[in-house]
Amino acid sequence: KYSNDKLCLAYVRFDNYEEVMRGLSETNMANLNGEINELLTKWAASKQGFICRMNKESSLMGFSMSAVMDMMEDKFMILDKVREIRSGNKIPPTVSIGVACDGVTLEELIGNANKSLYLALGRGGDQAVVMKDKNTQFFGGTSSVGAKSTRVRARIVAQTIHEQMLQADRIFVMGHVNEDYDAIGATIGMTKLGLSLGKETYIVSSEHNAYYKRITEVLDNENIILSANETKYIDIMLSGADALPLVTNKSLLVIVDHHREVLSASKAVLQACRNRIIIDHHRRAEDIIGDTTLLYLEPSSSSTSELVTELIGYFDDRLDITPAEATALYAGIVLDTKNFNVQTGERTFEAAALLRRCGANPNLIRQLFKDDLSFVQQKAKLIAGAKMPIPGLSIAIMRNADNDTMSSVLAAQTADTLITIESVAVGMAIVEYKDGSLSISARSDGSVNVQVIMEELGGGGHQTVAGVQLANKRARDVEAQIIALTKKQLEECRTDESNSFTRC
Repeated sequence: KYSNDKLCLAYVRFDNYEEVMRGLSETNMANLNGEINELLTKWAASKQGFICRMNKESSLMGFSMSAVMDMMEDKFMILDKVREIRSGNKIPPTVSIGVACDGVTLEELIGNANKSLYLALGRGGDQAVVMKDKNTQFFGGTSSVGAKSTRVRARIVAQTIHEQMLQADRIFVMGHVNEDYDAIGATIGMTKLGLSLGKETYIVSSEHNAYYKRITEVLDNENIILSANETKYIDIMLSGADALPLVTNKSLLVIVDHHREVLSASKAVLQACRNRIIIDHHRRAEDIIGDTTLLYLEPSSSSTSELVTELIGYFDDRLDITPAEATALYAGIVLDTKNFNVQTGERTFEAAALLRRCGANPNLIRQLFKDDLSFVQQKAKLIAGAKMPIPGLSIAIMRNADNDTMSSVLAAQTADTLITIESVAVGMAIVEYKDGSLSISARSDGSVNVQVIMEELGGGGHQTVAGVQLANKRARDVEAQIIALTKKQLEECRTDESNSFTRC
């Protein structure tokens, strides 16, 4: 009885208040607010809880532990009910809920509820996050993240970065391990900002990265030198071991395209730098890097290159982007949007248009994405060997692979191709490395949230693009779990197929 009656607190926030209310008449605004408030009030009453409205966007709610267990059982159906509200609004309203059941004191309990809410918001909103028994569980968060039309935050972030860079003696910019074109483009963009201030700036990169080599070769062949202020970017790229002795107490580390320590190109450099800035477009993970000076996490953005392009525009009006720099950033956007087909909003095209005005060359981009014959043959072989253990899921397995960038690229492209096959909703490419580790690239046609599946395995990503890396695992160790998780998601989709904003 004590356990069932234990107090749990929840913060509820109207995610997209400004976007939903924009253009509505006063009557429709009042009706919409009234419907949402009435729905939340009835929800609280049905669970024998209470609700205290803090402002037009936020409320504090209280429930018993047994009520929270019921909510978890029905997977927070309230999220769906809020999205179904229509009072003249074209954009469906969404709410985020942060629930805390752990806390020795009321202060600690409400603090945990606040952390849960920020975790939900950092993952794109429209979801519930529950902290219970020292574990964090996620519900919802499967509708596509709506891009915000306002750029106020981008301008403030750009000004903050400007101030932090001026205070630093050296600037280090670092992407994730085995950088792709998005990480490289964002890295070059942020390095450009540091160099424009006359600061000693370095790129911390993974060793033997094929993408860096490829982009440099293509640009050099076209006589477009990837350089800035007479400093070639290739000359200021350092490995973690070479960069570490240069780090001081006043050094600034800019982390792009990831926010987890396990994915960093150099964990040693990450731990050595006290001043850290994160710029990323992925949904917030539970093990996010802590103690950051600035956290700029925008899941609604198509790519980190898009975010960096916007920041460049607000950083300095007189800052000129060279054609090579613009091409690198443009490549990052093209990669993560699958050539402007996925996670693309109006701000994506505006960023792309800015880069084109600065000289970004689409013809060079096409060269960057060309593959050699042996690579295409390997991919065809993987696809030919793919199987469908259950309807809607296709799995391809690559065995005895080298743990390098090209293996990751091959897996990603294979998964991309699998979901173009008729009746396949989820494509999985599993790579077994020679060193005993394993990676999975997961793709979805949009009807299933592969992020949820990958999070269960310890990874993450987006609704349609996700992945995970595991140590000391083989395909046979995870295949059954992948099938079970995907089957569960597909069943939920079919159960809720009448809802265009499905929770699956």
